[in-house]
Amino acid sequence: MSATEFETLSPEAKQAQMELLEETAFEWPRMHKWEENILRDIDETVEQYVFEHYGVDEIGEITEEQIAELQNFVDGGDADGSILSSGFYTLINWWENEQ
Repeated sequence: MSATEFETLSPEAKQAQMELLEETAFEWPRMHKWEENILRDIDETVEQYVFEHYGVDEIGEITEEQIAELQNFVDGGDADGSILSSGFYTLINWWENEQ
């Protein structure tokens, strides 16, 4: 329905049309839960890759030089625009909090 057609409706018909639009509007209940799960997957993927790369089993085994290397990787453009960047920042923050 066009805006012009909508304006010609009675107040009751306008209300009914608005209710119909509200009923059929796109919704994604609990979308924030999906986002949390995706971010957790990213964090776990980055953690697994970094631990494997450096041959460590715990965050405390990563050295300051290795963290600097990761920071340069993320800030230096190699991961620019990557959805995995958040996982690197999470891992770096985790390491800093363990020190």
